[in-house]
Amino acid sequence: MTSPPLARVLVLLATHDGERYLHEQIASILNQEGVDVHVVISDDASTDGTWQLLQEASSDDRITVLPQGRFGSAQHNFYRLIRCADVTGFDAIGFSDQDDIWEPWKLKVHLGALLDTASPVDAVSSDVMAFREDGTTSVVRKSRPQRRFDYIFESGGPGSTFLLSPSSFSIVSGQLQSDEPDMAHDWLIYALIRASGRRWHIDGQPSVRYRQHDANVLGESRGLRPILQRLGQIRSGRFRMDVMEALTSALSVADPTIRPSLEQLLVEVQSNSVGSRSRLLGRAREFRRSPRDRAALGIIFAFNLWN
Repeated sequence: MTSPPLARVLVLLATHDGERYLHEQIASILNQEGVDVHVVISDDASTDGTWQLLQEASSDDRITVLPQGRFGSAQHNFYRLIRCADVTGFDAIGFSDQDDIWEPWKLKVHLGALLDTASPVDAVSSDVMAFREDGTTSVVRKSRPQRRFDYIFESGGPGSTFLLSPSSFSIVSGQLQSDEPDMAHDWLIYALIRASGRRWHIDGQPSVRYRQHDANVLGESRGLRPILQRLGQIRSGRFRMDVMEALTSALSVADPTIRPSLEQLLVEVQSNSVGSRSRLLGRAREFRRSPRDRAALGIIFAFNLWN
């Protein structure tokens, strides 16, 4: 008796000057247990040995390397992958950074949640285990209970943990055919899937070892530097612009039962009047999963720190 075919998973991997850790990242994807995995890679004008490494890696028929381009940021590189990758015949689609290490069970376990016949979900993400060169580790917890509109103010976690059903992926790819917002791809994906009324599960078991180093685009929120970076984004108005991008994108796919609430929320965010900020402050518990983050968001609204 022959075994049933393995589920097929496509992983979209964006690179830029990632030679140092890329081999280890790719190996951890190809060595996933219990799935038939394929990888599509897009490189953003690398100037180190990344492109040569990718040409060598493409000898493996599980790896496809797209023509090299210049995209200017990780998010726009991922948007290129979402627009261009052929996902026909795959049971799920995931995303990968260039410098992490995946736990060998990641795709199998998350795929099980997508395909659970009793209570299937449309997308999965998870906590991650941050690790540093000095050997220290810490869990980055993203799996606190989801809030009504958390997807307008934050992502569902690092995009490297995301796994989407084909129908969920089609919502994202369809949106990007006509509009490419200037915001983080993982936040956009989370907003589109949640606003469309689909179910998103955030797993509390870390599925990715999240490497911390000086070249991280976004890293673990520890220490003074990331706090100052985020404060700078807030004071520059970048955070508020991202929230409005998330709202506008969410409205383009919103379930009819969700749309009126999102439209009202957009009015409040755009206004930034004292009354609007007061109303947002009163609803801060709906906007972030972490109590600490809800408190910080309340301070932003109360003192108008994001104007």
